[in-house]
Amino acid sequence: LKRCRVAGTDDGRRGPTHLTCQFLGDWLPLLWVPTSGRSNEGASEVDHHEGRQLSNPSGGNELSVWIAEHKEVVGEFTTQHPCCAARVTNIHKMSDLTKGIIIAPGETFSATDTVGRRTKEKGFVSAPVIEQGKFEEDFGGGVSQWATTTFNAAFFAGLDIPEHKAHSIYISRYPFGREATLAYPSVDLKIKNNTPYGVVIYPTYTNTSITVQLWSTRFAAGAQTAISKTSGCGDVTLTRTRVFVDGRTDTDKFKANYNCNPPAH
Repeated sequence: LKRCRVAGTDDGRRGPTHLTCQFLGDWLPLLWVPTSGRSNEGASEVDHHEGRQLSNPSGGNELSVWIAEHKEVVGEFTTQHPCCAARVTNIHKMSDLTKGIIIAPGETFSATDTVGRRTKEKGFVSAPVIEQGKFEEDFGGGVSQWATTTFNAAFFAGLDIPEHKAHSIYISRYPFGREATLAYPSVDLKIKNNTPYGVVIYPTYTNTSITVQLWSTRFAAGAQTAISKTSGCGDVTLTRTRVFVDGRTDTDKFKANYNCNPPAH
């Protein structure tokens, strides 16, 4: 079982409730309930390290899959946007394509590897993008809002973020210096699961906002503790302090560079 997704309610309270896994090219529905919930009738639940044994309700042999507890929201962020523009379609499509993805312990999630090029065939539409420091149009314009929201959820969850890039032009709907863009294939967002638990990416959206929750078991918490400047342009350096559940702390830094002479939109 190389890839698994979880699904559940969108009320922001129950979170993930059931699982499908890719097995020999097919997605199989598996019954599963996190350790904080009740067992579904007919599901086989046994201790397997921190995992669960899951039965395939469509018949066949039982499949054992490593599934660590993801019982609580460990990182969450919301960004706002105006309703109904073409870019909103792309924000929703990117959210749908990444909803329920599990980052296993020690693994790294890549937006580029997961979604690939944003194309019309995948359901993306043409919308404004920033390309080489200029405003252009391309399929998938707007997915950077998903990237910024996901980046911030991972930032506050204390997860490692080995690769990200801020916009070259500051966009006021995002936190100054604490944001991310995407540009296939050269600009990616990567999140590494540096915890012993599975992490579930769980975006939801309205017509005017996107929220990304990360479900897992608390291992660390991140906070922005310093920034070199809070407005303007040029180089920005931001410091995150992480506090781990065992009492350890560390810091890491994130950089942005905003164009002081942005082109007219």
